[in-house]
Amino acid sequence: MNKILAGLTVILLLTPSLALAISFEGPEPTQVPEPTSLALFGLAIAGIIASRLRKK
Repeated sequence: MNKILAGLTVILLLTPSLALAISFEGPEPTQVPEPTSLALFGLAIAGIIASRLRKK
């Protein structure tokens, strides 16, 4: 299920006396890593690649 729709309820009014409710229940959205963590991870990967290229 799309995480954007988690916890969303849509009410469709078909006629003045008839309504249809659709509820999208799902898991809570996952947390996004901080930019600093991603930068450190990227630097670590770049360091590993650079060290392997120097050995060749």
